[in-house]
Amino acid sequence: MSISQERQQIIPLIAIALLCTAILIALSFQLSLNNIANDLEEKLQAQLPTKITDAGLNNFQNELLNNFLVSKVNQDLALIKVTSHLNIIESCQAEILSFLANNYQASSPPSRTITLNWLVNDHSQTMSLGLNCQYNWLTLSLSHLLFLVLAGGILSSITKPLKGRRKQLVALLTANGLNKKEALKLCQACTQYTALQNQALDLVIKMNPSHTASMLIFLNSGGCKTADSAQLSWFQCGLQLHPDDIDQAINIALSPATLSLSPSSGLITIHGIEIKLATTPFLYYLWYAQRRLNNEAEDQDGWFINPPSNRADFVSNHELISLMRQHGGHVKAIKDLEEKGLRAKTLDQNRSKIKEEITRVLGEQLAKPFLFDVERDHQTARFKYRLALTPNDISLA
Repeated sequence: MSISQERQQIIPLIAIALLCTAILIALSFQLSLNNIANDLEEKLQAQLPTKITDAGLNNFQNELLNNFLVSKVNQDLALIKVTSHLNIIESCQAEILSFLANNYQASSPPSRTITLNWLVNDHSQTMSLGLNCQYNWLTLSLSHLLFLVLAGGILSSITKPLKGRRKQLVALLTANGLNKKEALKLCQACTQYTALQNQALDLVIKMNPSHTASMLIFLNSGGCKTADSAQLSWFQCGLQLHPDDIDQAINIALSPATLSLSPSSGLITIHGIEIKLATTPFLYYLWYAQRRLNNEAEDQDGWFINPPSNRADFVSNHELISLMRQHGGHVKAIKDLEEKGLRAKTLDQNRSKIKEEITRVLGEQLAKPFLFDVERDHQTARFKYRLALTPNDISLA
């Protein structure tokens, strides 16, 4: 996942955390304000009416004394300290809004209104006070930070429900020994794979699911991003030939589409796949490869016309006799060429054996480019054969 994608995912989480923090602080402030207002109302209701009555300061006619009372109460309630260190309110102040039917101008609109009621000589007396409070910024900052940390941890731990491709892959990976965190990390880029990358992954899942983690690592590093359908077919072939070695299957898919022949070992290597041919078919294959490589005018681009069915070739047989003696050909095959010459039947049989073995290993589709072109020769009306590969795709080890 790219940095920009990660930022795009983090920004909404931060916004949610900040919004939740703001809502929580506002709610906490209102609750604290309610508690302070209720507590102050209880204390004032229990003490202030009695003191006013005892002092005789509840006379409608004595405006001077009443104003003095209002001033004194406002002075006493100008600073109400909140003792709890965990409270987000640091201090409050209360002002009398009305007393004995007189209204008073508040210095600022009150957040809460406290109403006191009492009786004097069976006459109802009322006083209302306005309450305002200030934030405790230290507690507020610490609680804000703590909530952000907690909210961030909670939000980051909440992952979107897995579905589709990621759900399938995580299930496979955890079933094969990975923990969920590792599985999720490996699957992050799976939605960005190309069609051929997904097809390659499907092959692994189908043929050997235990290699899923290794395949994801390969794909996440850019593997198969520029692959074509031919490489995918070679990858499938590699998985069939090496079911327990995905690295070898990948190497086969990435190998060049070339043919290499090693006379010393009798092995041919096609697209990174080693194939062991029987000695005589191998030497006939080598002979055709040499003719394709020589590509001289008289060889006609590597073509060789089959001898007539009723007459052997006692000229070209010497090429094969020399090749077999040089590379340990069977005595019987050499003797047959010396006595009977190079016959069309012998060539047909060996080409058939070559085709059979290569097709058995690679399958018909992949084997075809490494077998033989065939045409009818216009002059003799007989068939002629050559390796289908170009000289540039053939090498001798």
